[in-house]
Formats: sequence, structure tokens, C-alpha cells
Amino acid sequence: MSIKKVIEAIKGNKRFLISSHVNLEGDALGSLVALHNLLKKLGKKVLIVCDDKPPRLYKFLFRNIKIYTERPHGSSYDVAIIVDCPEVSRIGRAEKSLIETKPIVNIDHHVSNRYFGKVNWVEPEACSAGEIIFGLFEKMKVDIDRQSAICLYTAIFTDTGSFRYENTTPKCLHVAGELLKHGIKPQKLSEMIYETSKFPEIKLLGLTLSGMQHSKDGKIAWIKTTRKMMERVGARKSITERFINFPRSIEGVKVAVFFKEIGKTGYVKVSFRSKANVDVNRIARLFGGGGHRAASGCEIKGPISKVEKMVLDEVKKAVENKINNRNKIKW
Repeated sequence: MSIKKVIEAIKGNKRFLISSHVNLEGDALGSLVALHNLLKKLGKKVLIVCDDKPPRLYKFLFRNIKIYTERPHGSSYDVAIIVDCPEVSRIGRAEKSLIETKPIVNIDHHVSNRYFGKVNWVEPEACSAGEIIFGLFEKMKVDIDRQSAICLYTAIFTDTGSFRYENTTPKCLHVAGELLKHGIKPQKLSEMIYETSKFPEIKLLGLTLSGMQHSKDGKIAWIKTTRKMMERVGARKSITERFINFPRSIEGVKVAVFFKEIGKTGYVKVSFRSKANVDVNRIARLFGGGGHRAASGCEIKGPISKVEKMVLDEVKKAVENKINNRNKIKW
């Protein structure tokens, strides 16, 4: 753990560029905004540069904070801090904003992290990047304002699946409890995150679920969303990150997979979820992605039908291997 070196990098520099992975979600965005606020409280100059604009779902996290898709012309920085990202290439277009000669501080909790920074603070046992940034506030003795508390709670809340996933630990619950002292209303926050869908998004969900498939043994279930489906219901920029929870929730399913054609021409975003100790991070890494044992993802170039077959072949191998290994155990 290199928290001391992270603190040294923050104290010893004045200008920071901070970024996270493509397809921002609750943990990445909440951690970024909280880190931005921490740095500003210390009198630092901060630029947030990300691959794309944040989803409207999380607009309550970044009110009055500018998030750029490229570094403004003429701007510079002393240190780049990359949060919640296993490898620097995963920040997408924002990578072009990095200056080769400037150091990178890597703050992450993914087991697949490649330690790409000059300073690496990676805690795979942490439930989220938000939990780590909370620790930074504590170590640097910086008071957490209500907005930062909302951001960090959102980061923890979403990355633990509303405190339902296996990364829900006593420590993360303790941190969440501390954040609640800042006047956060859990019910209201949950409504904003999970109960604010647009009508076209629900139509898209129905269309996606109507094509759900599963393996013969029922241990793998998968869904897919194509650009044509999005255009059909008028939901081109729909929030679909929760779609995978439906195949995952089916009794007997060990691994759920979600295929989605994304904005990049010819690319498919693949999301994996596991609830049987199948390490989907290993599967994702085969295709240049990564994440956690029970939740990972990647992006693959190719027709969705080809990507689907290629990925499912590997998922089937992983599930069969897990079952075979379990059968070898002697009680």
C-alpha cells in the first residue's frame, strides 16, 4: 500500500489532472468528484478529464463541477491521478490528455490492476475506489463535506450492489455508516440511482430481456442489446448497466453475460457477473479487460454474433472447470 507516497505526491504538487475508466459509473464518478473536492480543499488546481460525459443518472454528483472530455488547450498539470482503473489504456480518449513526462498516481481496487503508475496504491480487498478515497480524507485530515460524503456513499453503495455482493465487508459498512452522519438520506439516494429510468429505457429493457438465452444446463444466461434495438425504442444513450442483474438473478445461473453494441464502430461491450465463485475476471482478461472475480468486463471489436460465440465458449470452459474441480473434492 502506497498511501504515504500518494500523500507526498499531493502535498508536493500544485496542479492535478484526474481521470477514470471509460463508461463512468457510480464508483468511478463518485470517487473522482470526492477526490476533486479533497484536492480543492488543499488549495490545488484540478482538472477532471474523462472519455465521455457522465451519465445523466449521476448528475446529482457533479453539479457545478466541470468534467472535460479532453484537456483544455493551454492547460497543464504536475501529476495525473487515475482512479478505479486497472490499466491506463482503459481511460479511453482521455489518455491523449496525458503528458508522457508527467508522473501518474494509480489508485484502484481491481484485482486485475497492472500497476502502471509511478505511484501505485492498489487495495483489492477494498469494496470500491470510494472506500479508498475515504481513507485518503482520513489520513490527510481533510473534513468531508456533505457533497463528498454523497459521492463516496454512492461509490460504495453501487459497487457493492446495494450492499448485496460479496465485497460487502465490515469495513465498507463502517465507512458507509460514517458517511451517513453527514445527513445522507439512503432511501432518496437509492431512488435517484435505481428508480429514475426514462420510458425508452424500460422499453429497451423489455426488448433485451425478450431475447434472453441460457445454456442447456441453465448455469449460464446471457442477453444482448444492439444499436438497432436502441434506435427502435429511441434510447440511443440509455443507461443499461443494471440490465445484467436480471439474468444473474435466475435460479441456478452461475455466470451472467451482457453483450452491448457501443458507440465505437464495430465494438461490443461485454459485462460478466458471477455468483458461484467462477472467476470472471480471468475470462475478461483473455479479451483485454478485467475487474473483479465476480464482476468484470471488456470491449471486443467484431460483429456481436461472433463476439457472443467467442465469449460464451470461454465462459462455458470456466464454468465446467469449476464444476469438475468441485467434484474432485473428497469429503
